[in-house]
Amino acid sequence: MKISHEVKIGFAVFVILAMFIWGYNFMKGHDILSSSVHYYIFFDEINGLEESSPVTLNGYKIGTVSRIGFVPEKTGELEVRLSIEEQVNLPLNTIAEIYNSDLLGTKAIRLVTGDGESFVNNGDTLKGQIEIALQDQIGEQLYPLKEKAENLMASIDSVLSILHYTFNSNFSNDLGESVRHMKNTLGALDTMVAKKDGSFEETMTNIESITRNLAKNNDELTRTLENLASVSDSIAQLNIRSSINLLDQSLANLNSILLKINDGTGTAGMIINNDSLYYQFVETIESLNLLLRDMQMNPKRYVHFSLF
Repeated sequence: MKISHEVKIGFAVFVILAMFIWGYNFMKGHDILSSSVHYYIFFDEINGLEESSPVTLNGYKIGTVSRIGFVPEKTGELEVRLSIEEQVNLPLNTIAEIYNSDLLGTKAIRLVTGDGESFVNNGDTLKGQIEIALQDQIGEQLYPLKEKAENLMASIDSVLSILHYTFNSNFSNDLGESVRHMKNTLGALDTMVAKKDGSFEETMTNIESITRNLAKNNDELTRTLENLASVSDSIAQLNIRSSINLLDQSLANLNSILLKINDGTGTAGMIINNDSLYYQFVETIESLNLLLRDMQMNPKRYVHFSLF
C-alpha cells in the first residue's frame, strides 16, 4: 500500500506539533509523559516563586511547581500546584515551605514532613508557609542595634554641641595647642632617634649590655633572692609575738599608772592634782628664806660664843 504524499506531510506536522508541545511543557517543568501526582498549596503571597521552581524533600529534588494562579473565589489568594515525580509517602501534616535555594534569592519549595500516621493523596492540599529571608532575619536582629546607635549618635551630637557652646574657640585653641605639643614631642623623639652622634645607639647598647649581664648573673641573683627569702623566713619564725605581748602589757600598766595619777590616787596623784600642797610648799620655802635672812642679820640670836 502506497502512502500518499499528503499523509506523510500531515504525519510529520503532527509529530512536530507533539514534540513542540512536549518540549514547551518540559521547559516549564511539566513532563506530560511522566506519571506524577499533584498537590495544591494556597498562599497570600509567594515572594517571587515561579513555575518550574524545584520541589525538594530532605535536599533532594522530587518535583517541580507546575502551575501558579489566582483563585477566582478568593480575591488575591494564589494557588500553587506541585507535580511530584518521585513515589514518596507524605504525612497529612506535611508543610510546604517557600525558601531561598541560593544566595541570589532563587525561590524553591521544600517539603517538611510531619509525624502523622496517615498520608496525603493525589490532589490533596498541603499547608504552606514562607521562610523568613536571611536579610529579614539580619534586619530583625540589627534593628534594635540600629536604634541604639542612632540614640548614641544623637547623645554624642548633643554633647559636642554643649562643648562647642561652652568652650567655643578656647577649647579649639587648647586642642590645637595640645596637638602641636604632641607633634613637637614626636619630632624631638624622631630627631633623637635619627641623630648621627650615636647617643641613642649608645644608650640602646648600654641597655643591651645590662640585660646581657643580668642574663649571665641569673643564677647568682636567684641564690641571692633565695637567701633573702630564707632570712625573712627565719625572722618570721622568731618569738616576736611574746615580745609584742610584753610591750603591750607594759604600755597597759603605764596607762593604768597615768590614770591613777590623773584621778589623784596615791602620793604622786595628790601632789599633781592637789593645789593646797603646792601652796604649802611655797609657804614653807618663803618661811625658810625669812629664817635664813634673819640668821644673817642677827646671828647672835642663834649662835653664842663663850670662853668660860
